Amino acid sequence: MALACEGLKVLDFGQGYGAIPGMILADYGAEVIKVEPPQGEMYRSMPAFLQWNRGKKGVVLDLKTEEGRKVAQALAARSDVVIENFRPGVAERLGIGYGELSQANPSLVYLAISGFGQKGKYRNYKAYEGIVAAKTGQDVIQNGYRSDGPIYDAIFKCSYGASILGLIGVLSAVHLKDKTGAGQKVESTMVQANFVYSYSGIKADDPSLTARLSTVQGRDPHNVGPGYRISQCKDGKWIQSGSAGDYLLSLIDAAYKTKTLDEWMRIFNEYDAAYGTFMTTQEFMDYPQVVHNGHVIEVDDPQVGKMKQIGQLAKFGGQQWKPPAPAPRLGQHTQEVLQSLTTPAERTPSAKTTGLPEGALNDVTILDLSTWAAAPGGPGILADLGARVIKLEPLEGDPLGAAVVGELFFRVNRGKERVAADLKTEEGREILHKLAAKADVVVHNFRPGVEGRLGLSYETLRQINPRLVYIYATSFGSSGEDAQRPAFDALISAMAGGEVLQAGEGNGPQQRQTTDHSAMLGVAVATLLGLRARDMTGQSQYVETTMLCSAAYLLSDDFLRYEGKPPRPVPDKGQYGLGPLYRLYRAKEGWVFLAVLTEGEWSAFCDAVGRTDLKADPRFATKEARAANREALAAVLEPLFQERTAPEWEGLLQARDVACAVADGTWPDFLFNDWDGGNEQARTTFTYPGMGRIHETGNNVDLRKTPGRVGVCQTLGASTQAVLTELGYTAEGIEDMKQRKVITWAEV
Repeated sequence: MALACEGLKVLDFGQGYGAIPGMILADYGAEVIKVEPPQGEMYRSMPAFLQWNRGKKGVVLDLKTEEGRKVAQALAARSDVVIENFRPGVAERLGIGYGELSQANPSLVYLAISGFGQKGKYRNYKAYEGIVAAKTGQDVIQNGYRSDGPIYDAIFKCSYGASILGLIGVLSAVHLKDKTGAGQKVESTMVQANFVYSYSGIKADDPSLTARLSTVQGRDPHNVGPGYRISQCKDGKWIQSGSAGDYLLSLIDAAYKTKTLDEWMRIFNEYDAAYGTFMTTQEFMDYPQVVHNGHVIEVDDPQVGKMKQIGQLAKFGGQQWKPPAPAPRLGQHTQEVLQSLTTPAERTPSAKTTGLPEGALNDVTILDLSTWAAAPGGPGILADLGARVIKLEPLEGDPLGAAVVGELFFRVNRGKERVAADLKTEEGREILHKLAAKADVVVHNFRPGVEGRLGLSYETLRQINPRLVYIYATSFGSSGEDAQRPAFDALISAMAGGEVLQAGEGNGPQQRQTTDHSAMLGVAVATLLGLRARDMTGQSQYVETTMLCSAAYLLSDDFLRYEGKPPRPVPDKGQYGLGPLYRLYRAKEGWVFLAVLTEGEWSAFCDAVGRTDLKADPRFATKEARAANREALAAVLEPLFQERTAPEWEGLLQARDVACAVADGTWPDFLFNDWDGGNEQARTTFTYPGMGRIHETGNNVDLRKTPGRVGVCQTLGASTQAVLTELGYTAEGIEDMKQRKVITWAEV
């Protein structure tokens, strides 16, 4: 079988997390040329560099010279995709901005990843995770072991999310390019990634509704909702509950104290109850189900030797995947790539520039049978980009909506046509099959075996539609010892290492839910990869994702192993940050986050605060000395930051290009009242019956020529009649099926 990205040529300037889109494209067959400056990229010393740049060809170009720029431009003229995550304006100054490159190559798909967007008052703020998280209010909503002030957000969700949203935008633009020849610019931001990972980007005209629609956890590190309680067992070990129900916390804690963790695990397995145990990310790599699924592979890296790395994000049925080549040494393929420029380039096909569809995915129909959030969020992202998504759900509705119709439910289901039918009936299955016959994609997340009983197995549906892309969005996988285990976000987050990491040094585990959100992104990528493979071969495709793998990708900065690998940095016990120069500080009024990573930034910081003496102090004169004397440096800086207010510090330091941000604002305030770096679809407004007008975060990724459209969230079964009429059912037949409870719709 052909790999989904075969034939694509990618020029990759991405650094750090910005290298992940190129890694995934290379994993699926694209030819990816990694471009670095003569000294290497800033993050080459990170252990994850070897993983995020696997399968690529390495080239050194000095883009500050005319010769280097000309070579880069020549390579871009032969490429399908260019990826960069420079600060806004830098690519243009280096002669590799979209405007210049697209003149020579109108079919070019150009991805620009940034922190706060290519425009607006924050465009030049450095795209450090801690700065974006602070500015967007994420530190304010974290629970934790400290009762005062914001809590450091330890998961690099904005950095990772921006890279995957960018990849989703690229694959969507490539889908359109394959059909029309039209290229375009794609923009993703770390702020937009926060759209995906936040629960609170919503407000209602009715103020009393806003708090209910948002899910903002309190300070208790062991509790988001009673059903997701973290409790200690009789033997002192911890367990993560997983339930959508509400129970008394004191009773939960008392009950867990009566048995050991092993005893509770046996009981939960017997009763098919959801639970999770706590691991570090390194321990997660050895979890038998992760190994069984092929989420860990071995690469023989010439720099560090045998290396365990993350496997494919999505697995194609019937495809034998060959592990990728190791990351290139600095400039390893420079001569080879330069030599390729001496051969004539293929003629660029003419690109369509007018009459493009509203969305890049306007020709795609997705039948979504998935429930809760991890799987439905994938089609939800693609609906924003133009896909027609028909959500086929049971008569009682998606359980996420039954539990709470709030920000998450609106976000993952907006823009979908909601059809309610009972698939346990023969007529309900007939409706399913008629929809599948007309669809490009089917997505479901039933536990293994259920799909057969409901008549929606891959073998059944591919007979109905030989060109169908079948996405099985599993929790633990379709086979293996734990394949039948039930899963919720908190459980996988606990197992993957995120909740241990967030807790800080020496603290017990705490709530930090990120798995549903990562799985949404994984399902969206898998769908687009499946579509391209289908379009290349004309054949149906079986594609499988797992929540385990998507969680590992979010934590892929540490989901790798080799002899001598340095340990991942962890937050301090007080949950302020990773060290004195990457942490939260209390100001005279409010809080700020400071991010000083380079020697140049350290020097500029000392000058800005009037403490040039710190540069000469032997305790702080070098990076190594500052690390060895971190507590002493923090003791110097803590009273210093209390001399000015938080806004004053942000203004003073940002004027010197030192990264500092106010850290006690809220996400809704930033989104609706402050951020000006997105396009007109960054925010959306719709009306929902019984709730009135609601304002929510808008699109997740910007395709400049085909932006798509953010739709409204329908009520249960709102499209049942229209869709069934489209399938050929009569009005009388539809009404009869409703009376017999085969189908339904809400009476609004």
